[in-house]
Amino acid sequence: MTAEKFCTRSAGGPQSASTPICSATIRSIPGRNSSIFRWVNAPATSFLIRARSAPRATPDGRAARWWEERGCPYDSALALVGSGDIKALLSAARVFRDLGALPALAIAARELRELGVTQVPHPPRRARPSRPAGLTDREVDVLRLLGAGLRNADIAAHLVISTRTVDHHVSAILKKLHARSRGEAVSAGIRLGLIQA
Repeated sequence: MTAEKFCTRSAGGPQSASTPICSATIRSIPGRNSSIFRWVNAPATSFLIRARSAPRATPDGRAARWWEERGCPYDSALALVGSGDIKALLSAARVFRDLGALPALAIAARELRELGVTQVPHPPRRARPSRPAGLTDREVDVLRLLGAGLRNADIAAHLVISTRTVDHHVSAILKKLHARSRGEAVSAGIRLGLIQA
């Protein structure tokens, strides 16, 4: 589908009253001759103008339906914020979470809590890259410096942490790698690909 067909369908057809605004708006954009702006035309701008004047939160959900009909799930969910309807707000929060719109999710969650809802949708957890043997990033840093032959005091100075913290990291590394000495830990690190030989 071309952009022109999308804009015409979405906006309900070109509106001649918005054509001068469209031309003036596009002319004022730096880099307007780039390929992304070549397809912009009056129907697209009329859609944007109509979007600006679109209804916002309404108790009966008309605004949300208006945005949904135009294929704008974010705006549809945003129109539900402020409605005071718990079911609608939960639906909006799920949309925000699925889209990754975390600031909007926080707003919806705050409003839900104000309405007495305790089970509020939470942002998705970021998957942390798994390290072999469950080592943390800092433990891998310490292990690499152990592989370079540094003592705990030198590692502490290099990482700008206390010697006692390095002692704890070394103990955790030995435990996680099932090593009895620093040398065994370094050998395990090389075997696991954490340290280059």
